[in-house]
Amino acid sequence: MANNKRAHSPEIQSIDWPDTKLDELKREDLNLFKSRQMDMKGITTKEAMVEKLKKDGDIMIENPENLTNRELIAELRLRGLNDDAAKKETLLARYRGEDDEPPRKKQRVGKKPRGKKASCFVALYSAAPKDEKAQENDNENDEEKDDTYILGVYKAEKHAYEEGVEKLLDDIKKKSDKDYKKVKTDLDKQDKSDYQGKLQLVSERCENLFGAYKDPYVKISRHEIN
Repeated sequence: MANNKRAHSPEIQSIDWPDTKLDELKREDLNLFKSRQMDMKGITTKEAMVEKLKKDGDIMIENPENLTNRELIAELRLRGLNDDAAKKETLLARYRGEDDEPPRKKQRVGKKPRGKKASCFVALYSAAPKDEKAQENDNENDEEKDDTYILGVYKAEKHAYEEGVEKLLDDIKKKSDKDYKKVKTDLDKQDKSDYQGKLQLVSERCENLFGAYKDPYVKISRHEIN
């Protein structure tokens, strides 16, 4: 039975970029393709990244077990597979075609229609990649340290975004007090109800401060409650 699943695996099947969701991905997903060890220097727009990947990138990953959770989730999203947060072994199983669970359908955010299931919002956080010395220290430990984890589960979408903003602000403050004060000032100028815009602003500042491929990241997702 396992062989039948593996035969339908996107990792083993011969697929090319036109068979993927590459054009539908967000820019932060494209930034995660450092696993292909491509030179993205000077490429700053989503369109340029897509063209670079289509032209020079290899869609296959030789050692997916070496990817971080954050990179694996991007690979799953690229293939249109279930990209919900999970432990690394589960993400690898999905990538290899050993887990047939379909991706959750994305729901439009708004007032809950009568008769529909209740929903919650999950704030998923991916830490900034560690430098080589810190990574070597981690490798000496027996237990694998996960770089991606859930900040919290919230009934209100607003609270999930606010938690994500606070977490990224904490990262910025640890990196640069000057940049922290600047982004706090800019946040105060935004509409208080624009919590999505605030997370986008802080995410962009993180990328500018830490650098592409090196910045912490927060993703908010909506889930139905059974």
